[in-house]
Amino acid sequence: MFKSKKARRTALIATVAVAAVTVGGIAVADGIGNPVRAPHAQASGLIYADGQVDRGTGIKSVEKGGTGIYCIRFTDPRLKVTNITPQTTPVSGSGWHVDVYAAYAATSQRGDRDDTLTVVTAQDGNYHDEAFWLLVP
Repeated sequence: MFKSKKARRTALIATVAVAAVTVGGIAVADGIGNPVRAPHAQASGLIYADGQVDRGTGIKSVEKGGTGIYCIRFTDPRLKVTNITPQTTPVSGSGWHVDVYAAYAATSQRGDRDDTLTVVTAQDGNYHDEAFWLLVP
């Protein structure tokens, strides 16, 4: 395939470099919105009110568990809700009195799975679909 030893060595070095970057922990979302590189985040993304993810990384899926309830699974199976410190923030322009809470334990909305983070959004104290940012450092 490669005629010279130099060409073979260059191809091997390029392959090893790509593998090192991929295995080195830079997560890129597969098929979710616009994938982003976030080398210091285990997972992050902009989750819209309808559950769609944009600018995501490390997020496998988002399912709506009801009005204002988002069940988020991560691409890394080692991420467990009891071992992470998720940060959530309402999207700018959401309006006043909007709250976003991440559950610190498994919840019944998704069968008490420890690999699924439940995020609840509310407005004026009532469940309400809202867009939010998620970061798992």
